[in-house]
Amino acid sequence: MDTGADGTSICRRVAQSHNLAKYGRRPVYGIGIPQTHNMWGIFLGFFYETDADFEGDNHTAPGFFMHPDALLAVEIDDFEHFDVIVGRDVLQHYRFTSFKGTFELEIG
Repeated sequence: MDTGADGTSICRRVAQSHNLAKYGRRPVYGIGIPQTHNMWGIFLGFFYETDADFEGDNHTAPGFFMHPDALLAVEIDDFEHFDVIVGRDVLQHYRFTSFKGTFELEIG
């Protein structure tokens, strides 16, 4: 989770290994000088520890929620510790709280 990032990002190796659709290149403004990056079409899902009824129809989904909108994710260099950075384009739809290194994302 990156509350300062405007958009969601995905590592190059993940985008290529999953044969994601590439949507050209676009300028990205971050820390440092503007750079041009590849853009990939993605769908983002969240795993969670408890069952939940997202539609309100008593149908529980055990441990997985799919963000309803397709996203354009910026390609970033490969990292050992994570594959995706979730940015404000997603976080703005949910209640996100953080306290001393822990976080909670309220979905629904």
